[in-house]
Amino acid sequence: MTSSTFQATKLLTTQRIDLAIQAMSGSANISHLASENNVSRKFVYQQKNRALEALNEVLSH
Repeated sequence: MTSSTFQATKLLTTQRIDLAIQAMSGSANISHLASENNVSRKFVYQQKNRALEALNEVLSH
């Protein structure tokens, strides 16, 4: 387990949501968000995609 993977497991749900919102809004680039939160870029993209999928699910009904 890498240090960024370990840090990702420590994030609270609210922190994951904030990270996803920032990634979706483009307020900061993915690399910056990953570095700032001590997580991998892959993790940031995963959170962004999960949030987008949830929004699509909610808005499609």
